[in-house]
Amino acid sequence: MKFHWTILIVSNKDCRIKKIKITPLTITLAVLMCATLAIFSGFAGYRLHVVRPAPLRVVLAKQDNTEQAQAIARLSSEVAKLDQEMNILRNYNRHLRRLSEISLDSAESLNGMGGGGEDYHEQEGADALAERMLIGEISEHIRRLGIDISIEQEVAQELLAGIERQRLIASHTPCISPTRGLLTSCYGWRDSPFTGEREFHYGIDIASLENAPVFAPADGTVTAYYKNESYGNVMVINHGYGIKTRYSHLKKPAVTIGENVKKGKKIAYVGNSGQSTGSHLHYEIIVNGTHVNPQRYMLK
Repeated sequence: MKFHWTILIVSNKDCRIKKIKITPLTITLAVLMCATLAIFSGFAGYRLHVVRPAPLRVVLAKQDNTEQAQAIARLSSEVAKLDQEMNILRNYNRHLRRLSEISLDSAESLNGMGGGGEDYHEQEGADALAERMLIGEISEHIRRLGIDISIEQEVAQELLAGIERQRLIASHTPCISPTRGLLTSCYGWRDSPFTGEREFHYGIDIASLENAPVFAPADGTVTAYYKNESYGNVMVINHGYGIKTRYSHLKKPAVTIGENVKKGKKIAYVGNSGQSTGSHLHYEIIVNGTHVNPQRYMLK
């Protein structure tokens, strides 16, 4: 005979008795059903908790997103300002290049590596920019700006070196008349005032009063002062860059050999020494060993 439990149920109306037999199998099935229901309820509750976060977590997530958006907006605004300053620097460098007519082929060949990126500040406001730009895009843009800054620094250095070179060359290039007076003989072929024969005149003659001052037409160094039978008292100034000037028929010097002179400094006095028909200055310019027409270097 199998083991079982009997439950008696007595009715209040007619005093009938109902018997319910419960076997171990029935109890086992009931326990299994309760356990299954508990497991299912727990899993369903966990999934609901994950899918639908608590209100506090939703609020915190929204707050984090707002702070990130504000940080991106601030960073984007700073990048836009850097873009604007970079464009100003680039345009200034190009303006200097046009004024100085300096070639920057080496630096220009690098331009475009950074590219400068898009001019964000001209296309949209900071709020729209914050919505469109991601952190990765901002980082990439900053990297390109770093490359552009390096390029513009190289351009600026080349420009400064080129401008300084031009300034030095300009200051050492004759550009004014060495004395005041009347031009009596030009550069080139002429009839000799002494023999009447054709000869090449390697300078110009400027008639002036005796003892009139002679000025350096450019910066340089006095390298010689000597006497010559034909040219009388002669002074030579080396201006560098292959340029020399020579002054003849002088009365006397106002500077010494080896002295550095600036443009406009008094260096001698007009005289009538050597073979001369009157008080005047014979003025020559030699460039890389070749005589050139001094009038081309007399701007005023």
